[in-house]
Amino acid sequence: MLTLVLLSNNRPKFLKRSVLFWSKFTFKVIIVDGSDISQKDWVEKNSNSNISYIHDKSPFPKRLKIGAELIATKYAIFAPDDEYYLPTTLERCVEFLEKNQEYVAINGVTIGFSYEQNKVIGFSQYPEWIGRQRIEEDPKERIISHMSNYTNNLTVSVTRANLWKKCALIYAKHDFPIYPLWELEMNLILSFAGKSKTINQLMHIRSSEEDSPPIRNNIPTLTPQNSINHFWIKKKFNQQKILFISILTKELHLISQNKKYEYCERALISSIDALCKKKKIYFVFLHKFLSFFSPETKSKLKNFLDYFKKRNKKKIELIEAAKIFEKKGINIDFINLSTVEKSIKSHYNAQ
Repeated sequence: MLTLVLLSNNRPKFLKRSVLFWSKFTFKVIIVDGSDISQKDWVEKNSNSNISYIHDKSPFPKRLKIGAELIATKYAIFAPDDEYYLPTTLERCVEFLEKNQEYVAINGVTIGFSYEQNKVIGFSQYPEWIGRQRIEEDPKERIISHMSNYTNNLTVSVTRANLWKKCALIYAKHDFPIYPLWELEMNLILSFAGKSKTINQLMHIRSSEEDSPPIRNNIPTLTPQNSINHFWIKKKFNQQKILFISILTKELHLISQNKKYEYCERALISSIDALCKKKKIYFVFLHKFLSFFSPETKSKLKNFLDYFKKRNKKKIELIEAAKIFEKKGINIDFINLSTVEKSIKSHYNAQ
């Protein structure tokens, strides 16, 4: 019923950790590895039949396309090589989508983790996802609501496979200087296509083990300096902007054929306007605030804040952190979570 598309690039230890973890379950896992050295022999010797491995030294968009074209299940989800999903929550998301056809994407609550002093530390991550839902009946209202109060929960949601494939193929076909384009297009398409929600159950165990995403390189869609604000406002991008609007509008129109093309175009433009307005307000405030300080003072302020965060960060182990979530009403499968914790510890003990 569900396929995980897992992309990796020159991080064999994380890749192997994922293979060993997902081999314990029955979900289909398609790995598209862009590493310099293939791990095909190791994967075949250490995994079960639910794992498929492809070695292809191509950029992230093409590898995403390769994975999308191999999906043969009703549902799909993107799986980072260093992170985890709790299997019971994935199953719950699939069950929800089976019973609620008007929904296109379902995810659960996230908890972050790091590995420090031989312990798996847990902490709150994306608290704004808790209780989030986009259940507006009108697609235009729904996409604008999602983007004006934007958070990237849809990229790590269990999604109807036909829509997941559509998002991946559009992204792979057209390159625009927008970071991160894959996430933006997926959120635009899915929020227009149907309802979504975050269920009240822990699902995503997010890693902070490394600062840089393994997929980042010099292509425009993965270059952080290429913000949507610059693309949307700067005159030098006008021609590309027109093409971007045309491509996305056509896709939204195909999704909702009972809506006129002009309706879909207005929905798209209005939703990105709302996103950029929110971002602009934040950055204008931050710029004005920092303008009162000299470069030397800014540096000292940053160092102080970093020190303050580290000093006041409570070192709570993952299971204990999850119990705090449980007290707040979040359902947690502690058996699966313990399996995750063991996987992380085994990874570091083996080094």
